[in-house]
Parts: sequence; C-alpha cells; structure tokens
Amino acid sequence: HRTGFMTGNPRRGGIAAVAVREWQRITASPYLMLILVVFPLATGALIVAIFGSGAARDLPVAVVDLDRSALSRQLIRAIDATGGVRVASVLSNEDEARRLVVRGERYGLVSIPAQFERDVARGNAPVVTAFYNAQYLLPASQFRSAMVASTATVSARVEAGRRLASGEPRAVAMARVEPVALDVHTLFNPHLNYLTYIVASLLRMEPDKVRALVEARPVAAHD
Repeated sequence: HRTGFMTGNPRRGGIAAVAVREWQRITASPYLMLILVVFPLATGALIVAIFGSGAARDLPVAVVDLDRSALSRQLIRAIDATGGVRVASVLSNEDEARRLVVRGERYGLVSIPAQFERDVARGNAPVVTAFYNAQYLLPASQFRSAMVASTATVSARVEAGRRLASGEPRAVAMARVEPVALDVHTLFNPHLNYLTYIVASLLRMEPDKVRALVEARPVAAHD
C-alpha cells in the first residue's frame, strides 16, 4: 500500500522548470536569442510600421493649372478632398511637373487646360489630362479613382448649377444630374484596411519562419 501522498502539482512544477531551463538555453545562445527574440520582434515591428496606417492615403500629386480660374481651383480642391491623393504642388509649367513624376517625387500629374472655365460655361466639354506612373499599381489605382471621382463631382455641380439657373426645381435638377443612384456594400475587409487582412496574415506566418530557422540549425551543423 501507499505510505505517503504527493502534494502540489508536479506537472506545474515540471512545466515551470522546463520553461526556466529553455529560457536559460536561449539567453546563453546568441543565435537562439537572435532567432527567437530579436528576429520576431523586429519583423513584427517592421510589418506594423509599413502597414500601420491601414491604407495608402494622401499620395502626393502635381497639378498644372493653366486656367487659374474659380472653376479650376474648385477642381483642385475636389482632387485634394478625395483622401487617396494630396495636391502637393500647383504649377504653371507642365515640363516641371513631368520631371517631378519622373523623379518619383509625385505619383501623378493633372493638367487643367487654359480657358477651362470659359469652355465649361459654353458647353464645350474641355479635357482635363492626367498622367501617372502605372509601375506602382496601388498608387496608380488610387490616382485614377481620385480623378474619376473629382471630375464627376465638379461636372455634377456645374450641371446642377446650370439647371438651377434655368429655373428647374432643385429636386428635379439633382435627379437629372444623377439619374441612377449607386449603393455600394463592401464585403470582406469592409474597412479597406491593411491591418485586417495583410498584417494579420503576415504575423501568423512568423512562428513558422522561426521554427524553420531553429530546425535548420542542427541540420546545417551536422553537414
């Protein structure tokens, strides 16, 4: 028969002893400290630093305003208000703006032609020209979206003002300017944020990287 009883939780003490022993092994080895402590922390910090803003915003673009009118300034404000891009410089020389894009200091260039406001008032549909570097896929997409949104906004305001001036009721004018309403629902990453899908996925891969590096060491040492 049993002559005594065990007290306490031997498993808890065993786990604690193993944890202390493994930590001592890690701290005694510069390689293990680098792989198990420094590398995961540095990689995690780098990922968060790169994608911490959640989304690319306020990408700098240049605008060449050859009209210098109230309507051209309205268009510039509409571009700047999109959030995806930021009007970092308003120039009067297209060659200078192109050099900024070529040097990578601006992601895109918008050229507003001379007599822009006059042509709009006459119904001549002036052309606003945009140039962007398609090598950078995300900035190019944001720039293109910002241009579509801003020009559509200004065009709708101009048309609504023209109809209101002709005597149309406001509700009728707005309905004719935008006869089709768009209701968009974002699925899967509704916040349009890197943190919700890219960062989480990358951080989940870190333990696998660490395990591969630790397991590769004895194999390399044996060879």
